[in-house]
Amino acid sequence: MIKYNTTMAKIHPQLEQLLQTNEAKPMSVLLVMKEDSEVSSLGLQSYKTLTPNVISAILSPQEIRELSKKPEILAIEEDSEVEIL
Repeated sequence: MIKYNTTMAKIHPQLEQLLQTNEAKPMSVLLVMKEDSEVSSLGLQSYKTLTPNVISAILSPQEIRELSKKPEILAIEEDSEVEIL
């Protein structure tokens, strides 16, 4: 069962569920930022820019929750492989 909290709107429900069952293991996530936001304001050590507003990073559950509180972040979801049919 997913517990709802104030950051729930930014963290994808599937990722939120993973965070609740895994409090230690770093996860690969996509961070969707507001237009004209600076990645440097997030304080990330390592990341990959996918588009001007989307970055990929490997973060701990605690880092994910902290980033979800930042106004620059619109959404956070699990970064997973997508297959084209």
